[in-house]
Amino acid sequence: MRAISLAIAFCTFVATVSADYTIITSSQYGLNVTLNGAKNGIELDPGSPCRYWDAFQAAKGVKDWYFYRISSSGVTGYLRYLDYRTGTIAKVDRIPTLFQVEADGHGSYLVALESETPGQRLAWTVEHNDSGTTGGNMVLKLRPYERSESQRFKFTQQYVEETHC
Repeated sequence: MRAISLAIAFCTFVATVSADYTIITSSQYGLNVTLNGAKNGIELDPGSPCRYWDAFQAAKGVKDWYFYRISSSGVTGYLRYLDYRTGTIAKVDRIPTLFQVEADGHGSYLVALESETPGQRLAWTVEHNDSGTTGGNMVLKLRPYERSESQRFKFTQQYVEETHC
């Protein structure tokens, strides 16, 4: 894990930023990946103003590795999984998690570069939250990568002068 942390730190330094914001939408539910600033949580919501992400591509031209940053009320955080095991829920943290983006004709899939189980690939998966911490909202969890509909996302770019998050 230390190698990935060093790679993220290096990539943060050399990453390129698009002038537009990225909106990440679940293909299955049509909901956007958003920030719940009160809980430092990541949820899915149809129209939250906290849906505008800065997408950073690390190792541009070499790998399809990305990480995502969001700002709210002067605080900046990164989409992160604190553990690399199935069922872990995405949070906002000071350190980003690096993901590989894989695409097919149906959409894009975000796969973690690490897993605590050797040989297992974990991907962003949209699920109902059963932990009770976000009131039953939809959240992002890491689950075994299967290219399932709940793991499929689409990305759109949108220019916004100021986010009101």
